[in-house]
Amino acid sequence: MARARRSLFQDLENRNALQRRRRHARALGTDVAAGTKPKEEPPWVHGAVRFGGWDWLALAILGAVLLGLGATLGRFLWRRLHAHLNRNLTYTERALGALSNLQKYMRSKQPIPLEEWKKFSFELAGVLRRFSDENFKMDSGDMTDREFLQELGAHNAAAPFVHLLAEILGTITEVRYGRKALDASLIPGLLLDSKKFVESTSVEKREEGKKR
Repeated sequence: MARARRSLFQDLENRNALQRRRRHARALGTDVAAGTKPKEEPPWVHGAVRFGGWDWLALAILGAVLLGLGATLGRFLWRRLHAHLNRNLTYTERALGALSNLQKYMRSKQPIPLEEWKKFSFELAGVLRRFSDENFKMDSGDMTDREFLQELGAHNAAAPFVHLLAEILGTITEVRYGRKALDASLIPGLLLDSKKFVESTSVEKREEGKKR
């Protein structure tokens, strides 16, 4: 009799424990079978991130990477386009285009630092040398300015302009190899004289004029 009572009491305890587990499982939103543990989230599932669920640091890094890639791609495409356009130009047109690009220094409203003046001076001298090399079939890469002018003097078309080129190169020499800034008021005259030299001595332009 006592054994039957203990068995009945044990059954009641088990049922009560099962009901408590089921009520707890419903409160958690899961169904728990008898004798099982509540379902646990996988270890790789994380809770909500701060700032409204977005990881702003990761987004900022990703944005910076994409911006850098976009800028690199843009520069590459621009260089390819510029090279493609220049490929269809004559050397005279390339020289005149380069001189036109140097006008940005003339239009600047801000004080130009010394390094920019050096850049302008080297680019101007480079335009004149590249044009002369192609126009007169020269190789002035290893020549000094004096040797360059002497070589030009040997060509009939260039001889009348040697003195003009000597003035241009003399003006920018101290800027190229010294610590002297260029007087901005001299830029229009330098570019105009350089353009005059290119247009007046171009073999291409003379040949085009003969064909017409």
